[in-house]
Amino acid sequence: MNKKIKRKTTGILFILSSLIYLLIEYSVIKNTSLNIYEAYINYSVSHIAMPLNQTYLGITNNFSPQYMLLNIAFIILGIIFIISCILEINKRINSNKILYYPLMIITGVGFIFLGIFSAGQTSINNHQLAIFMSLLCGNIFLILMGKTINTNKIHRNTSLILGIIGTISFIILTYSLINKDMIIYMGLFERISIYTIVIWNIITGTYLLKQ
Repeated sequence: MNKKIKRKTTGILFILSSLIYLLIEYSVIKNTSLNIYEAYINYSVSHIAMPLNQTYLGITNNFSPQYMLLNIAFIILGIIFIISCILEINKRINSNKILYYPLMIITGVGFIFLGIFSAGQTSINNHQLAIFMSLLCGNIFLILMGKTINTNKIHRNTSLILGIIGTISFIILTYSLINKDMIIYMGLFERISIYTIVIWNIITGTYLLKQ
């Protein structure tokens, strides 16, 4: 494949996978019985995506009939993340490859696992492992990109900032699961941890298209 076509195809894949995820998430939430604001702030993606009549962290899903679409979106996001990194990001890593490859694979597989091991559907350990793999490792991956990827300074700095924001949000998310007074904000912090990765995909895709 021509290098230019390969680069632009990868850019399109990065952007499309993220836009598909965002559109599906919004569509699924819009078709729930929840208020949009309430759904985004108080209900985690895990709750929106778990099968009907299943319970996770005290919340039973009797409000999200299109939950399966969100699980499919996670799987698409993970598969395309791995494919896109293999196509174009691998060759742009100048150092820390010993960290890059495991983090890249763990992040992509983590999103795939999120779609397979829905909250309430399997043991809670499987789902929480998927969250750890995709969100924590994913945001650490972004921090690594800020230090090692061969792009321009704006892209590297943005990667670093997004990774730091996402990692902090994940830490707060973990705290909110332990502290009952904070659990109402679980949806907000979980989404921030996801959106930093989604935004990085879009920014990276745009960078590749403009090259």
